[in-house]
Amino acid sequence: MRNLSEPKPRHAPSARALQLDAGRFKSLRSLNDLAALFNTCANELQLVRSNPEYHIYQIPKKDGSMRLIEDPQHALKTVLHWLNHYLQAVYYFQRPGPVYGFCISCRDDADRNVVNNAKNHVGNPYVLIMDLHDFFHTVTIEMVYQTFTAQFPLFEDKVIDTLTCVSTFKDRLPIGSPASPVISNLAVLDMDAEIEHFCQAASIKYTRYADDMVFSAKAPISQNDINTLRGIITNSGLLVNEKKVRYYNPGENACITGLILTENGVNLPDGYLPQLEEEINRLKTVMMVDSRYRTGMSYQKLKLLKQELQGKINFAQMALGSTSDQIIKLHQLFEDAEMQVDSFQSASWLEIPYL
Repeated sequence: MRNLSEPKPRHAPSARALQLDAGRFKSLRSLNDLAALFNTCANELQLVRSNPEYHIYQIPKKDGSMRLIEDPQHALKTVLHWLNHYLQAVYYFQRPGPVYGFCISCRDDADRNVVNNAKNHVGNPYVLIMDLHDFFHTVTIEMVYQTFTAQFPLFEDKVIDTLTCVSTFKDRLPIGSPASPVISNLAVLDMDAEIEHFCQAASIKYTRYADDMVFSAKAPISQNDINTLRGIITNSGLLVNEKKVRYYNPGENACITGLILTENGVNLPDGYLPQLEEEINRLKTVMMVDSRYRTGMSYQKLKLLKQELQGKINFAQMALGSTSDQIIKLHQLFEDAEMQVDSFQSASWLEIPYL
């Protein structure tokens, strides 16, 4: 049995490379074909399918509630990385214009990210934001099965069944799987197409970044239009999170995927940069104290803290640009915080910021 190994990460591949990957995957027939493409064997796939294991934990969300994370164990996660690799290529040639989240971009494409998602709505004074409630968990095992069946008519039943089983957990998409994002996009292709068609007829601009749906227009968006959009969403098997529905009128600062819409573009919310600087300084203090007093903070926790801060810096960089003085300062602060401190004066525990 071959050992499972993840596919090599690809950064901005060519359209030709994606076309080849999509063709390879769509032409599969048997479980042996699938296993060979994933650089393993059918027995290994069957073993992973029969015993899917997840590490389940929670992380805090911005609103103070907790987000459930379902992290696949190594062998299963490797299979899901392969599946994501090929499904991204398949989705690339079908992705609707309004979709900006969870999709790969070619080297000649404009990046589909949160910033460009928000920029689509610059100049439209009326903005409606809808959030899909519990998006991944609402994509059921039946929806996943139907998606694979429709997308890959050459696949034998055993392949469809295996892919459906390894992709789902507790009969829906898990939050934490490498393949859940692209599968969710494939599962709502019809919904995106129907909403896009309706919005074009109604002179409404539509974009979707994962579970964040944004609609904007030059004129007010009527209640009838909003009801129609809700109907399309619910008929697709999804739910609107009514607590997060927002409607902005002219003069109000619409917040789209964490960015403030301005007359000429997008900007970071007030307080974002000062708060981020404070969090980076806390990281530096934690590392200094751990180095001096050997507090035993786990490597994994420290790694997650660094990744979170790096993600926030990258988000700010997308909004402000890599040459911004503020971004250069953030990178320098983070670099300083990462440095191992060998010698410093004794610190009082009372001076350590609360984490």
